Amino acid sequence: MKRLVVAISVGIALWNTMAVAADVKVLSAGAVEPGLLRAAEQFERASGNEIKVQFNTAPQLTKRMAEGEVADILIAPPAVLDEQAKNGRISTQGRLMLGRVGARR
Repeated sequence: MKRLVVAISVGIALWNTMAVAADVKVLSAGAVEPGLLRAAEQFERASGNEIKVQFNTAPQLTKRMAEGEVADILIAPPAVLDEQAKNGRISTQGRLMLGRVGARR
C-alpha cells in the first residue's frame, strides 16, 4: 500500500507541474481510495492546490465518460483506460501504471 501511495503522489505531482489550473479533478476506481485520499491530502497541504476526487466502479466510470464528463486524471483498470483511449476521450500520453489490486484466497 505504501508503494501505491508514493506512486499516486508522484503521478499527481508530475501531472500538476504541467497543469495550468489550481484545482485537479480526479475520477477514480474505488480500489485505490484509501491510498489516494491520503496522497491527495498530502499534496494539497504541500501545494495549496485542491484535488477533487470522485470514486466509482469501473462500469460507472465508463458511463460517466460516455456521457461527456471530463476529468484531469482518470484512475481506472487497464480495460477502461483502453476503451476511453480508443473512443478518443483520453490521451494515451502520460499513461502510468500505479499498481495492481488483487484478492488473496
